[in-house]
Amino acid sequence: MGDPILYKCPGCNDDVAVESHLCGESVACPTCGSKFVPEPPRAEPMQVATERASEDISEANVVDRTADDETIIHQVHQAMFRRNPFWFLLLSTVFVGCLVLSGVIWFWPADQGRWESATSLGLVLLLIALVFGAMLLVWWVRTRSMTLTVTNKRTRLREGILAKQTTEVQHDDVRNLQIDQSAVQRLLSVGDLAISSSGQDDLEVVAKGIPSPGEIAALIRKRQ
Repeated sequence: MGDPILYKCPGCNDDVAVESHLCGESVACPTCGSKFVPEPPRAEPMQVATERASEDISEANVVDRTADDETIIHQVHQAMFRRNPFWFLLLSTVFVGCLVLSGVIWFWPADQGRWESATSLGLVLLLIALVFGAMLLVWWVRTRSMTLTVTNKRTRLREGILAKQTTEVQHDDVRNLQIDQSAVQRLLSVGDLAISSSGQDDLEVVAKGIPSPGEIAALIRKRQ
C-alpha cells in the first residue's frame, strides 16, 4: 500500500485521506457516508510530500477500504447506572455497607460472651451483602447481553445471554427513528431508541436504556 492521497468529499466537503491503492474504487466518506470514486493522479501526486501536506493528511479522515466493506462505526451496551441510578445506588450502598459492617463485627475486639452473638450478626450481614452483590452481578450481565451495533450499512441489535436473538435494519430502509427519554434520563443522557423500516409497520429494533440515543440516531440519519 502507498501513501494516502487527500481528496474533498463531494457530500460534506470534508478532507478525506484515501489510501493510494483504492484509487478508482468506490469509497465512502467516514463523516457523511457519501460514496465517491477517487481518481488516481495522472502525473504528479495530488499532495506533494511536504510537512504541510503530511499535517493535512493526518488531520483528515483516512479511508483504507472500499465502500462495499462493512465497518463498525459505533457499538454500545445497555447502561447500568444511568438507566436506573436510584436502584443502582440502593443496591451498591446495601452491598458495601453490609460487607463493611460484617468485617468490623468479626474483627472488632469482643469478650467471649459477646462473640457468639456478634458472629451470628456478622454472618447475617455477610449473607445480605452476598445477595445484593449477586443482584448487581446479574444486572451487569444483563446489560452486557444487549449490544447495539451501528455499521456503515446497517443497525443491529443482539440480545440474550445463552440464546441470542439478532434484529437488524438496513440504513437505506429506515423509515422512522423514535427516541424516548424521561426528564431524569435526558439529564443523564440515556434513553430508548426504536427503529422501523419502510417494509414494516411495527418497530423492528428497540434498544432500551442505551447511552446517548440522540447521537446514535444522528449517526444512522447520516447514512440513510
